[in-house]
Amino acid sequence: MTEMPMGEGEGEGEDDAPRPSMQPILEAVLSVGTDLELQATLQHIVDSAARLTGAGLGTLGVDAPGHAGPAELFVAGGP
Repeated sequence: MTEMPMGEGEGEGEDDAPRPSMQPILEAVLSVGTDLELQATLQHIVDSAARLTGAGLGTLGVDAPGHAGPAELFVAGGP
């Protein structure tokens, strides 16, 4: 796909507003940085990913040296 050069005034004004389909993604990105605690941030990432993809279940495993499985598991959704 080739890019077309923007003419004078293009890309400014109402075209800069997020598209409706992008709004949930923008909100998720902005909300991830609202908490400074790592566990809360990771949980928020899993929650947002599950919501944005429509998944019924989302998980994020965090490895740590010396652990056979995930040291921490963050879960969104589920039965």
